[in-house]
Amino acid sequence: MGAFISSFFRYTAVLGVLSIPALVIARREGKPQMARRFLIATLVIGLICGVLAAGSSQLVAQCADVGNTNCVDFGTTGLHITAVVIFGATSLTRAYLVATD
Repeated sequence: MGAFISSFFRYTAVLGVLSIPALVIARREGKPQMARRFLIATLVIGLICGVLAAGSSQLVAQCADVGNTNCVDFGTTGLHITAVVIFGATSLTRAYLVATD
């Protein structure tokens, strides 16, 4: 449970920082629905990252319990990085498109 909570808050904070350009532009251009969607997406992606981290830590713990010494889950880290990069790119792109429209 600790892995879920810490990852949820960590990734939600990172995604919140990455969504600042889109939120500022949405507020300046008078588009509250866009801001709301980015905030909801931040929470949903943070939740997904938290669930992935909890599952990964459980799998690594089970691997170590049966006596394996090299238990590492690289797939979860890659999924986290992919989600953060795609969200950041979407935020910057959407902010640019709305600002220049």
